[in-house]
Amino acid sequence: MTVGWILLCRARQWVIFVAVFVLLVAVPIAGASTLRLVAPRVSSFASDDARYLAWEVPGRPGVTVLDMRTGNRRTLSAPCPLMEGDPGPEIGGAPAAAGRFLLECGEESRALLDVRTGDTTMLPFLAPHPYVGYGPIWEAVGSRYVIGSAGTSGRCPNRRPHEGCEALYAIVTGKVTDVAQRLVPDPNRAGAPPLCRALRAKAFSFSEHEFQPDVLAATYFGYSDGELVYPEGLLHQDIAEPLEHLHLDRCHGAPRLIATRSVSRADQDGNVLNIVLADGLVTWDTARFSEEYAEDPEQSAEIFGKAAVVAYDLRTRFRRSWSPPVLGLTVTEVGTGRVERETGVFGYSVHTANDVVWVAERSDTRSCGEKLCSSGVKESAIYVAPIK
Repeated sequence: MTVGWILLCRARQWVIFVAVFVLLVAVPIAGASTLRLVAPRVSSFASDDARYLAWEVPGRPGVTVLDMRTGNRRTLSAPCPLMEGDPGPEIGGAPAAAGRFLLECGEESRALLDVRTGDTTMLPFLAPHPYVGYGPIWEAVGSRYVIGSAGTSGRCPNRRPHEGCEALYAIVTGKVTDVAQRLVPDPNRAGAPPLCRALRAKAFSFSEHEFQPDVLAATYFGYSDGELVYPEGLLHQDIAEPLEHLHLDRCHGAPRLIATRSVSRADQDGNVLNIVLADGLVTWDTARFSEEYAEDPEQSAEIFGKAAVVAYDLRTRFRRSWSPPVLGLTVTEVGTGRVERETGVFGYSVHTANDVVWVAERSDTRSCGEKLCSSGVKESAIYVAPIK
């Protein structure tokens, strides 16, 4: 009897051990806090993917800045409007980094606003001329350099036939240099060296292709600190549907697959967009574009009424998801002035070091052709939620 009791106790201990082991090795998946509204009506928005959010309110002067670390909010005067938050196709392709935000000052002219100090710096620019080349066209900000197309004025060394030049503006010195596009300079490192060979060809290939030119908000890949994340099929310009995994490739270390499904019921169609990699976090969402609604309104309830925002921690492999709110979207048709109201989850996601951000479309000016619709002036609402 004693021996049997001892064996039973040991068996129970073994079952408990196995259960605890399974819990420890399983990839943690969790729900998260509700997205909180912080700005109900904005005409432009940008994030530096680390600490600061910035936006403009229709009819009000200045740029509103929200420090996500302290919660402080203030309005800064700016000589030009905030550049839209739609990421560019190149490495470092966001209009803000390290507390500095791009401003659009007419034509292709840009300025750099440092929200920490309130100072604005005009960036070098040659105005368009019918007989003279112009550029550079600044498109994105890194922690050390502003980067963009050198335009027809680009004169970079070792350029191959039909290859363009990337322009680099050193934020500290103000010096402008040009490099060949295929080298894919990193604007976050001193000297803007080329990406490592393990990632360079892939990143260059991604930046050369426009997968949906009428939908500027879509981000199909992300790069940060020697890591490149992208969906299956992107190398062949044919993203897998439904999308099961993201690829994570590294300059140093083994590659990894990140599962994109089974996070919530809202992402079962496998639609994954707006991939952002920064601060050891990968975020994406499964929302669709409001332009698609006009092409297929019959499926609105099923397709456009659900979505998920997902955050994945590369260090801990911990995953969280949020359900963005279902909102009404007011659409004004260009030319006719006809106003329609669509209901669904429309927008895109980004993140800072500790928070996920959802930019929800609320109104849109739309022009539709035979096959595609394109958007014009938009207004959005900003929601945030802590990741950890």
